[in-house]
This record gives sequence, structure tokens and C-alpha cells, in this order.
Amino acid sequence: MLNFHFKKTMRICVVDCAINAPAYQCFNKLVQAFNLPMEYHHAPTFGVRALRRNRASDAYLVFGSSSNVCDRLDWQKEVAQFVREKLDEKIPVLGICFGHQLMADYFGGTVDLVTKDAKLLEGTRQFTVLQNQQGFKQGEVLRIFKCHRYEIKKLPSSFECLASSPECIHELVCHKNLPYLGIQGHPEASWDFYETLTPILDQREIEEASRDGLSIIHRFLTGAQNLLSI
Repeated sequence: MLNFHFKKTMRICVVDCAINAPAYQCFNKLVQAFNLPMEYHHAPTFGVRALRRNRASDAYLVFGSSSNVCDRLDWQKEVAQFVREKLDEKIPVLGICFGHQLMADYFGGTVDLVTKDAKLLEGTRQFTVLQNQQGFKQGEVLRIFKCHRYEIKKLPSSFECLASSPECIHELVCHKNLPYLGIQGHPEASWDFYETLTPILDQREIEEASRDGLSIIHRFLTGAQNLLSI
């Protein structure tokens, strides 16, 4: 596994939105890779009560979920509002899969099934970066793990698209004014995550998607660190 180093220690909070099984191994993967103080919170069980009581972290990662934003569950609304509050405080947030869709919906975008028959997209795919921003370079091609039935159909007017693929238009997005980054794929995916995918992945795919996924999170955390220095 790649190991990353930061000039300054940051406190990172992972907000897990998983319904069926908490994403502990994904959390552990990030702890090992980035060697930063990290907190874990399971939003479907506890909402955001503990998050509000604790001292604010320097950055937040909102994980995926088998639920969808159209469910309008109370805990989903709480997470979306909490994220908005942190963004207004200029604290960076990375939304992953469900987290990515949740915030697009919150800011006025449209989220719906990828296909009418609710097909689950699994495996990996490559996407292309569209512009130089937030540590990404125009024309750069990255591979990511995928596992989703829903996607952003219409981007909020306050967002812009940073990367796209033939299969998913809004692969990577950001808010125009707030420190928010969202990604449809799973850069946090651990071994137990991709072992449950239906397609059989070869070792090259796994290594490439794992490497690029951690690189994506590293860029987000580097941007968060830069904000701390301002």
C-alpha cells in the first residue's frame, strides 16, 4: 500500500453511511495509508449527535450507502445539513458515492437511477479529468472502483464537473465557492469491498484502482492542509 506524508497533522472524520455492514475495513485502509488521526461515525445508527458534540475535524469524508437520497430518511437530512454547516465554516468535505449524490441533491441537483431497470454498476472504470483544479490535471486518466445504481443526472448550478467518463458524466464534481469535492466511484475501497463485486477483477485492475483511489483522497487532504495554512 502507498504511504503518504503531510507537513502538518490534521484531524480527519469519516462519516459512514453504510446500511448493511459498516465500512470498517475501508476506514482502516485510510488510517494505514495516511497515518493521520481519524474518527469514525456511523450516521444511520447515531445521526450526527456525536459529531456536533465533538471538536470539529479539519476535514470530513462522507462514505457510500446502499440507501439512496430519494429515501429522504431523517439521518440523511441530518448528514446533509451537517455537511453544509461544515462547508460554511470552510472545512473541506469529500463526498463518496452516496455522499457525492447526497450533496448534489441537497444543493438542488437531480439524482436518479442510472438505468430504468436499476442495474448495479460494479467493477472498475476509467475517467478523464476535464480541467486543472484541486490537484487534478486536465487530460489525466484515473481508474476507480464502482458500485452504484444511482448517479447525478443534473448538476446543481453552484457545482462544476471536474471529470467524466462515457458511463458516468459527473464522475468528479466540486462546489464553485465552498471546499467540497464529490466523486461517484469508491477511492476508499478496501479488499473486502472489491471482493464482493460480481465482476472478476484481475490484479492489475485492483492495483491500479487502489493506487488511483488513494491518490484522489490524498489530493483532497492536501487541499485541506493548504486551507489550514491560510
